[in-house]
Amino acid sequence: MVPGEFRPKLFLLRALIGVFIYQGLAVILAMVLCGQQAKLKGSGTLSETCPDLANRMENLFGVATATILSLLSSDKLK
Repeated sequence: MVPGEFRPKLFLLRALIGVFIYQGLAVILAMVLCGQQAKLKGSGTLSETCPDLANRMENLFGVATATILSLLSSDKLK
């Protein structure tokens, strides 16, 4: 089977989808683990156990999403 030509927009769209899927899985895992820690410590809420979880997640994936979207909007892509 001969591979077709490289299509950068399709590649970047797939990369963006991959980032969103990974982000969703990472948020779910973080919430589950933080919830388990909250139960072990006996604290009532997740925000008491992991106060900066949302900020970390936003910073982690904000740059990746912004980079891919900026590459997609580039005029140099076919």
